[in-house]
Amino acid sequence: MNDVWQEAATIAASSVMVAGALVAAVRHMLRGEFATRTQHVDLEKKVGALERRFGDIPSEHDINGLTGRLARVETGVAVVQTTIEGVNTGLKRVERNVDLLIEHQLSKEK
Repeated sequence: MNDVWQEAATIAASSVMVAGALVAAVRHMLRGEFATRTQHVDLEKKVGALERRFGDIPSEHDINGLTGRLARVETGVAVVQTTIEGVNTGLKRVERNVDLLIEHQLSKEK
């Protein structure tokens, strides 16, 4: 009976040693996989800074509103451009008539 207990103790001790070796090997392999507390705090600060910066970025709703306003401005500019072109055409006709009047006056004076 003593031999059975001694054999069980040997098996148990061997099992504990193998398990300890496995735990040590796993800890060694995972040692570089986790961030230290200092690294974690630094990352928290960086994430906080990014969240604050992205908080100032216009939303999709804001961008859509600006796009609509810009389209209305472009339409207004096109209308003004067309009006100016029409006025320019009218001024050219008036300029031609003034030139004819000046020529007529100059030829009369000679």
